[in-house]
Amino acid sequence: MSSVLTSPAAAKLGFIPAALFAWIIPVVGITAFIYILAKRSAPLFRAEKDIRLNQPLRRFGLMIKYALGQYRHPRYPLAGVLHIVLFSGFVILSLRSLTLVFIGISETFTLPGLSGWGGHLYSILKDVVSTLVLIAVIVAMIRRGIFKPERYKVPPQTGAKDHTWEAVVVLMLITGLLAADMLFEGSLDAAHRQVGLTPEGLVPGTGRWAVAGLLSGQSLGTLQGLHVGGYFLHELIFFSFLCFLPMGKHFHVITSLPNVFMMKLD
Repeated sequence: MSSVLTSPAAAKLGFIPAALFAWIIPVVGITAFIYILAKRSAPLFRAEKDIRLNQPLRRFGLMIKYALGQYRHPRYPLAGVLHIVLFSGFVILSLRSLTLVFIGISETFTLPGLSGWGGHLYSILKDVVSTLVLIAVIVAMIRRGIFKPERYKVPPQTGAKDHTWEAVVVLMLITGLLAADMLFEGSLDAAHRQVGLTPEGLVPGTGRWAVAGLLSGQSLGTLQGLHVGGYFLHELIFFSFLCFLPMGKHFHVITSLPNVFMMKLD
């Protein structure tokens, strides 16, 4: 389907090609991430080495069971389900976020296996998963901000810090990523409808579908601005999120794989 809106890769911000910013944001973001990661990892490398490479198959199995399979989380019915949805969304939508990084440079970019029918199926899956993750994030923020489960409280005598603020920031960043991508695609869907075209792969009831409906009365000029703005908003949030991860308790998302080869087995 030919697009009625100019892609971020071909658009201009004033007299400046938008693709220039699509280069600058990842370069700055990745450079900052590497610097932060190096500073945060330094104490780990200075610690006494205790690398265990025995039983590699068992270690790999434990990683699949606990890290990818989220084996322990269902013991808390609501919180466990929310965590599983968020983690599954993180895994599935990471392909979308990676694709978006390159779309700002080349509008025809696709990851291997995500063109043709494979890309169509992934697009549907991505829209459904994005919507489920957004619902899970909203529920999680309500639990953190209003109900405040007792087990989340930090006993004063431990001297430990409360990480509620960090959890809320992460949830807000996830919300921003999802909303920006929905705005990016929903504005394009609304523009297609205005010129009598049927948007491809639009799933009723999803966030993308809802945004397309909300924007249906906007002019093509407004939709163009929202389309490019949604893209760059996503990129700014994405690389800010990447740099934030090593700075708090969510550092374990990055260190979980090396830890598989350092944990003591019975």
